[in-house]
Amino acid sequence: MKNDTETREGTMLVQTEYKEGKVVTDQSSEVERISVRKFRTDPAHVSVEFSRTRQPRPYESIKFSVQVILPCYVEEAEEAFDTAEGLAGTKMAELAKLMGF
Repeated sequence: MKNDTETREGTMLVQTEYKEGKVVTDQSSEVERISVRKFRTDPAHVSVEFSRTRQPRPYESIKFSVQVILPCYVEEAEEAFDTAEGLAGTKMAELAKLMGF
């Protein structure tokens, strides 16, 4: 029998910010409300990374990668892995199409 885990969910306002190193390069003017899950214990983390390398000419290569890291409870790790894998795979396919792979 699994122990029930109490969670609290809520919403918060967020704004997107893009950085190169520590320098902000772009900032969204839109503020969006998203659902947030607060963990009652230290969460586990599931990580999935895909990468591709293309060699357009000798001695040159282009590599791009997608990584998704999801926090979760240990008991949810397998489901979180499937979610991360699906998201990373979808984004990798979009990038591959964009890059002409």
